[in-house]
Amino acid sequence: MIVNADDFGMSKEVNEAVVHAFKEGVLTSCSLMVTGEAFDEAVQLAKENRGLAVGIHLVTVMGRSVLPRSEIPALVDEKGLFSCHPGLAGLKYYFSKQARAQLRKELAAQFEKFQSTGLPFSHIDAHLGCGCPRMIWGWLFALTEGPCSRKSSNPCFFPCWSAS
Repeated sequence: MIVNADDFGMSKEVNEAVVHAFKEGVLTSCSLMVTGEAFDEAVQLAKENRGLAVGIHLVTVMGRSVLPRSEIPALVDEKGLFSCHPGLAGLKYYFSKQARAQLRKELAAQFEKFQSTGLPFSHIDAHLGCGCPRMIWGWLFALTEGPCSRKSSNPCFFPCWSAS
């Protein structure tokens, strides 16, 4: 059984909870928010806790971007924050070519930041499970540079993907 914790890197408190649950044998993996305020600490904790599988937790709603607003103005506000409305964000990503192009660029930046950690890559999922419509699945194949197996068949939400 796989038990995964989301939001690793969001805050010091979340990081502590993830590590505690892993050490107690409650969870087997976590999803790293590369845009989280406690990202650096999470990376260090992941390296110290061998056996904890770490995937990427893509942030496209209710969080901060990796890229500056100047590169993705259709996606974030003046503070570099994504929309707090997942449904509206999903509609924008689906219907706006400009937003889709910028979203692809942002997702690539999030993957690059994850890869820069040197952590083994376990899986892909999305913050709040939404905000990324089905049309970007092909981008994920390209970004992960290899075959991915789908773990979720829910067409309304962004699926979890395995890198192996």
